[in-house]
Amino acid sequence: MQSSKSKYGILAMAALAVAAVGGSGWKLYREHQMSQDLFDKPMHTLCVGRYLIDVPAQYVLEYHHYRIDGVSIESLGTLPGQTAFETELSRREAELTTEKNEYEQTSLEKSDPLTLGGSTGKLLFHSRKKPVYWFEDGRKIVTGDGLTGEGWLWLGTYGVSLKGSYRRTDIREMLMKVATPLRPLSADEIPAEPGYCMEMDEGRAFIVGAPLPTQHEATEIQFGLKHHPDVKFRLAMYPNGDKLDESLLVRAKKADAEMSATFMLGVTTLRIGPRTVNTLPGEEIVEGVREGFVRTQSMRWETLGKIRDPLYPMINLEGKTGYKGYKHTDSSLSDAQLLKLWDRIVNSIRLRTTSPARHSEAPPPRTPLGALALTGRACPETGWWQCADEGAPVLGGSRQFIRQNEPMPEVVLQGEPSLWQRVKGETPQFRRATVWQLSAYPDDAAATHATAPDTARSNAPQPPADKS
Repeated sequence: MQSSKSKYGILAMAALAVAAVGGSGWKLYREHQMSQDLFDKPMHTLCVGRYLIDVPAQYVLEYHHYRIDGVSIESLGTLPGQTAFETELSRREAELTTEKNEYEQTSLEKSDPLTLGGSTGKLLFHSRKKPVYWFEDGRKIVTGDGLTGEGWLWLGTYGVSLKGSYRRTDIREMLMKVATPLRPLSADEIPAEPGYCMEMDEGRAFIVGAPLPTQHEATEIQFGLKHHPDVKFRLAMYPNGDKLDESLLVRAKKADAEMSATFMLGVTTLRIGPRTVNTLPGEEIVEGVREGFVRTQSMRWETLGKIRDPLYPMINLEGKTGYKGYKHTDSSLSDAQLLKLWDRIVNSIRLRTTSPARHSEAPPPRTPLGALALTGRACPETGWWQCADEGAPVLGGSRQFIRQNEPMPEVVLQGEPSLWQRVKGETPQFRRATVWQLSAYPDDAAATHATAPDTARSNAPQPPADKS
């Protein structure tokens, strides 16, 4: 006869087995639900640089980096309001007054108030560095002093910083070129006008205007998935110089040749080859990787872009699974799930379209005389524009002929030469962002005559002569 003790033991083991099965079933159900969230819910569109990309609704932005012509634009993190922003700005300003530059002088040299539309803040100039030199073709090349410019702006609900270091005299103008056309975006706003988007941890921002051919824009974000923390994606966009890099498949072939045969045995190719996405010619590699008892996946898609074209940079999208900090674990997605998700994201990469051309037979209404436009923004109307800078002579004239959609230029001011500069026949020049005012249309003879320019830009046509 079986003892009571053994009966209770069997019942306990059975209860544990049921609990284990129940726990396992709940885990499988929960994993199934989390996976379905990736495919059943609508995707969310991110506006990054001059491109759009769709990501799962459960995405988490983990990192962002934006840099235009040497000026980095960053979020200032969580600040409860403008008062907290101003407190943090004052702390930063005080901090710079206690630091020393390379000349052993106070680091902070100048602090200027900054007001752009509804945004307020300051420009800080600090951390001067001594000139550096090198020899080139037997000649000694010496740079000017280095200086860091730092702009702080409160955009209504969050703050951003702009920072650049240069060995040149126009550092203020470099910062203003980026800051002047900057404005906040609402949560789901996709701008219709040309410009550069920035997704940030505390908000979204937009720099209005089409890029110049020489503009250098470096863009990078990383995002993960809330219900699948082991899954990470990284999107990077960098402009090309005078030549394109080697393609993804060429680089991968070289890398495979250098890897050990033992490692390659753990790699399973899920997909490899050319892949064009929304007219962007590219290549992709998707692999499963087994290391010991852990199996992960890696994904790469890349388009090389075009030479010296900011609208078609090199674009690289990478993904990986099974990643938790510095440790690796089994991927939370099956190969089939991974490929389905990867295709949804990759296929969504596209150049953001801007406002379509007008199709009305009636001519569009003219921008009224007296309208204002800031340096860096697209010119709203072909005509003669007067800059707001007074006092110092303006190189090229204070009135200039500017065509519609051209970027409104900076002004080059001619300063008062020092005694030594007079001896050498030199005139100091300073570049600066400004405000332009429309003063005459190109076909308005009377207005053109009344506001005749000092000089026109060399590549601009002259206005019609006054025949009266």
